[in-house]
Amino acid sequence: MKGTQAVEQGNLEVQVAITSTDEIGILSESFNLMLDKVRQKERIKATFGQYVDPRIVEELIHQKTSNNTTNKQIVTVFFSDIAGFSTISEMLTPGGLVKLINQYLTLASEPIAQNNGVINQFLGDAVSAFWGYPFVNENDHAKLACYAALEQSNQLNKLRRMMPETMGLRKGLPEIKVRIGLATGKVVTGNIGSEHSKFYTVMGKAVQIAEQLEGMNKIYGTTILLMEETKMLAAEAIETREIDRLYLGDRNEPIGVYELLSYAGELEPKLAEWRDRFEVGLREYRQQNWEQAQSNFQACLHLKADDKPTQLYLKRIEFLRQNPPAQDWNGVWENFG
Repeated sequence: MKGTQAVEQGNLEVQVAITSTDEIGILSESFNLMLDKVRQKERIKATFGQYVDPRIVEELIHQKTSNNTTNKQIVTVFFSDIAGFSTISEMLTPGGLVKLINQYLTLASEPIAQNNGVINQFLGDAVSAFWGYPFVNENDHAKLACYAALEQSNQLNKLRRMMPETMGLRKGLPEIKVRIGLATGKVVTGNIGSEHSKFYTVMGKAVQIAEQLEGMNKIYGTTILLMEETKMLAAEAIETREIDRLYLGDRNEPIGVYELLSYAGELEPKLAEWRDRFEVGLREYRQQNWEQAQSNFQACLHLKADDKPTQLYLKRIEFLRQNPPAQDWNGVWENFG
């Protein structure tokens, strides 16, 4: 009785003493064998939980068959990368580099896990994750992905405080910045691979677009970019500003791209004004009203002097005044060379 009560309370290390060879002894032995199997399953979950999301491990353990485990669904994909990582890696010994990467990936993973996301892959210093059913509510995946992205800045601050010890330096520490892309769309989820080796992953255009948006941050001088579908689904939970319209993936129509700024209601009044003036300037820009667009963008710089997208649009206006687009121009800039 004490053994069963201990197991009920979560103690799997209990062992029932076998003191007879009658039915009670046989029952005690069977109980111990059952506990051995439970402990073995828990060890498997603990071990593979370091490589695969524990919820996926749980699902795989309880599956009776490995066939037909894929499905199509709408998810939000997160892709992040450390800016200028190759330069940072050249400063470190192999051991120091591995330690820094492990520290960063541990910190970057925490907000994803806390917001019920699934880590898809670690690709060097890059992190790929996704949110979708059954791991989160069907209506929450975009919002939770945005939360995880916003919380990365706090994790970076923790990493910066750890770096002197990690790198053995007090001065000359590299500046660590992370770029993030978020995209929402229909993907295939499930166990993908050969007969001998499979892994749980997502495949689809949203994965490609999230990675593209991560890279586009470099051009715009932003930190977090998300596609319009993601913004629409999470609109009540976040503050954004429209940045551009871009051809992403293999879509024939341009996609609205937004910068993720903060949680809803947490944008300072001055930054809210800056965001609103920027979007007015963007509308005038698309209508080829160069003077009005320039005036609004210059007002943005008075509110936030180091704003890279504003500086970028002022350069574009200067170019387009000298090289006017067609009257039916859709406002999409394609000269990224």
